[in-house]
Amino acid sequence: NNGSEYFSVESTANAEVGSYSVEVISLAVRQKDVGAESFEDSDTTLLTGEIQIGDETLSYENVTLGQLASMINEEEYGLTASVINQGVDEGYRLMFTADTAGDEIDIIGTGDVTIDTVSDGHTINGSLAQAKIDGIDYYSTSNTLSSTINGLTYTLLEPSESGYDTVTVTNDSEAVLTERLESIIASYNAINTY
Repeated sequence: NNGSEYFSVESTANAEVGSYSVEVISLAVRQKDVGAESFEDSDTTLLTGEIQIGDETLSYENVTLGQLASMINEEEYGLTASVINQGVDEGYRLMFTADTAGDEIDIIGTGDVTIDTVSDGHTINGSLAQAKIDGIDYYSTSNTLSSTINGLTYTLLEPSESGYDTVTVTNDSEAVLTERLESIIASYNAINTY
């Protein structure tokens, strides 16, 4: 069994034989936030202000939106800034995306780029991926779970709509025998070449 429409599963030779009930609760999501102001462009309009990201404050003066995004990305704030274009006049805005799913980073901007995630919340809240395997909750910052059942790696595709799906791991005796025979033949051939 290689999974369901909600997850896929890969196994290694040392996978524990058995049946496992798997339910995907949620996928990993990175926090996203967008500055309130829209601008005509990203490379000529000059901006001034401050942005507090977590416990750090970045002051900027006479920089473009693109330059501001670069200034933010040069530091280790745990997020990436990018300029988005909504496709309308004055459609350029500053977007912040957390580097890691599940991280919550407060952002407060004053001046030309205003944002207040403390008061207004996040555009998209970040969350960890979550799955239940045999009734036990597992969490991850990605949609891959590899530290659950020995030898199994789950890739979460979408939240389960129908509860648990069952994964059955069995020994493939024929494949194991074929692999061992090929190894013996290769060793024998290596000895015979001398």
